[in-house]
Order: sequence, then structure tokens, then C-alpha cells
Amino acid sequence: MGTPAAITNNIGGAVELNELMQGFGAYNCQNGGDCIVGLTCQRQNGGQYLASVTTCYSPSFQRITCPASTIKNGGCTEQKIYLQSF
Repeated sequence: MGTPAAITNNIGGAVELNELMQGFGAYNCQNGGDCIVGLTCQRQNGGQYLASVTTCYSPSFQRITCPASTIKNGGCTEQKIYLQSF
């Protein structure tokens, strides 16, 4: 799995949360349930910035759905997520 275009095309800018989730193949995951990916955001300068991405894998290294308890409360609650360049 590579870095989604929703990230690479928006470094230094912002992206809609739904577009970011779809870039990882995650659909209908924003209700606190199990999901294929978990995003963690941190509030900074009045906005939410993507801080980390969590994915889960089976013991045989197959990508699996992460349990809600693994990805709970990532803090990405706003529709506009900023992507800081380093």
C-alpha cells in the first residue's frame, strides 16, 4: 500500500476528511466503528493536522480491518485536515 494521492497532492495544504479516508480505502468509518485505517490528528494553529495513520495486519501480513478499540478517538473530527510538510 502506497501513500494515497489525497496526501501527496496536498502536502503543505489541506484535504477533506472524506477524501483522505477514501484514499486509504476506508468508507463509512467515521462513526467510531471498526475501520481499515485510523487517522490521528492534532490541533495546531486553529486547525487539525494529520499526525499519524494506523493500519492493521494479520500475522500473515494481510491488511485487515482494525478494531474500533485500536483506532478510537484519533481526533480527526473536522472536515478540513491540514497536511504539514517536513
